[in-house]
Amino acid sequence: MLKVSIGIIENSSDEILISNRENKKIFNNHWEFPGGKLQDRELPEEALVRELNEELGIAPIEFFHIDNIKYHYTDYTIELIPFVIKQYSGVITSKEGQGLKWVSIEQLSQIKIIPASKPVIEYLLANN
Repeated sequence: MLKVSIGIIENSSDEILISNRENKKIFNNHWEFPGGKLQDRELPEEALVRELNEELGIAPIEFFHIDNIKYHYTDYTIELIPFVIKQYSGVITSKEGQGLKWVSIEQLSQIKIIPASKPVIEYLLANN
């Protein structure tokens, strides 16, 4: 099973940051929450900190975990390990050239987002 830590980052306008999967083999041009795969023996929190630094140039300071999501695709299963980021240091920058966009929680349900992220959107809508 593929384990992925993701960060749900909200700005002062109550918008959520998403990034575009441009030029990817799987789910090309879909949107997703920033984050990435856990490396060997890496804790989910460590992966979150590493990935957000690599992708966005930020360091999460205050964050909390919400329920993991297991999603079964045709060929594999993914476990999303979501964290809501309450505070971070640094300035968000597209360090890997990916498209970034701030959207309202309501807009999230209308965006072409990877299927495994849909339960995260349901959580956000229910807890807004």
